[in-house]
Amino acid sequence: MTDVAAAQTRAGYARQWLYDRRLAFGVELLALLPLVAMAFEVAGAPRTQPPRFWAVLGPVTGPDGGYDPGGVLDLAGGHPLFVPSFLYWADAKWFDGDNRVLGWLAVGLAAFIVLRLRAALPRVLPDVLRAGLVVAISALVFGLHGVSTFVVGMTGVAWFTVHLLVVLSVLLARKRRWWSAWLAGVLACASHGAGFAVWPALFLMTVMHGERWWRRIATFLLGAATAAVWVVLAPPRPTGDVGSLLYTFLTLIGHVWTGTTTDLAAIAGGGVLCGFGALITVPAARTRRLWVWWSLALYAVTACGMVAVVRGGAGFGVGLSGQYASLSVIASTALLVVVATVAFRRSPRNAARFALAAVAIGLVGFTLGAPASASNICPGWTC
Repeated sequence: MTDVAAAQTRAGYARQWLYDRRLAFGVELLALLPLVAMAFEVAGAPRTQPPRFWAVLGPVTGPDGGYDPGGVLDLAGGHPLFVPSFLYWADAKWFDGDNRVLGWLAVGLAAFIVLRLRAALPRVLPDVLRAGLVVAISALVFGLHGVSTFVVGMTGVAWFTVHLLVVLSVLLARKRRWWSAWLAGVLACASHGAGFAVWPALFLMTVMHGERWWRRIATFLLGAATAAVWVVLAPPRPTGDVGSLLYTFLTLIGHVWTGTTTDLAAIAGGGVLCGFGALITVPAARTRRLWVWWSLALYAVTACGMVAVVRGGAGFGVGLSGQYASLSVIASTALLVVVATVAFRRSPRNAARFALAAVAIGLVGFTLGAPASASNICPGWTC
C-alpha cells in the first residue's frame, strides 16, 4: 500500500505542475525569442523597396496621390492585392516607402496569427503541453526559412495578411458565424491568390458541422465565383509536366524540414501527407476540437497545389523559395497539433515528454532554414 500511495502522490505532483499556469507562462515566454530574432533581421534590412513595390503602387495611386482602389484590378503577378496594396500605399505616403516598416508590420501580422492559433489549441491539453506547442508554432512561423518573407516587407505583408484572414475565417466558421467567415474568406481572396484555397477549408467545416445544405452550397458557390473572377482577370497558365508539378507540390509541403535539398523537402512533404492520411483513420484525431486544424491543413495543402500548378515549370527549386515557406509551416503546425492531441489522449502521463518534443521540433524547424536564409533574400532587390 505504501508503494501505491507513493505512486499516487508522484502522479498527483506531476499532474499539478502540468496544469501550473505560471510554469506554462514561463515556457510560453520562449515563444518571444523567434519573434525578436526576426525583428532584428528586419532592422538590418535595406530601407529601399524592391522595384516591384513601385510597380504595384503605381496603379493604386491616383493623380492626387490618394489611394485608388480601382487600380487593384490591375493584378500584380496574378494576385489581387486589395488589402496589401492599401498598406503599401500607406507606407509610401506616411513612411516614404520604408521597406523596414512593412517588414515590422509583417512581424506583427505573424505574431497575431500565432496568438490566434494559440487560442485554437484544444483545451483538453494540459497548460504546459499547450505552452510547448505555442513555442513550436512561433519557432516555425518565424523560422529562418522565411527570412526573405520578412526582410522583403511587401512579401511578408501580402502573405501574412492572407494567412491571417484565412485563420480568422476558419475560426469564425468554428463558431458557426458563417456570414463573418464568408466575408473574411472574400477578403482573403481579394488580398492574395493563395486566399482562394480558403473555400475548400470552409466547405470542410460546413460538412464537419453538419450544416444545412444551403450553407454548404453557398460556401461552394462563393468559392467558385471568386475563383471564376480570378481566372477571368488573370488566367492561370500551368507550366511543366506532371512529374515536375508533383515534385514541386511535395517540396512546398515539406519545405521547412530541409535546408537546401529539394529531395529531402519532397520526402518530408510526402511524410506530412502520409501523416494526415494515417491520422484521419484515428477517431481521436477526428474530434470536434481538431476540426480547425484539419481545415487549416486543407487550406495549406490546397494552396501548395495551386502554387505547384502555376509555378512548377520554373524549376525544381521553386518549392524552396522563401516566400512559400509559410504554407509548409501551416501544414506542419496542423499536423503537430493533431499528433500531440492524439498522443496525449492515449498517454496522458507522457504530456511533459510531448511538450519537450514539441519545443525540440520547433527548434529544428527554425534552425533548418539557416543554410537557405541568406540566399532567399532576393539579392539586388530583383525579386
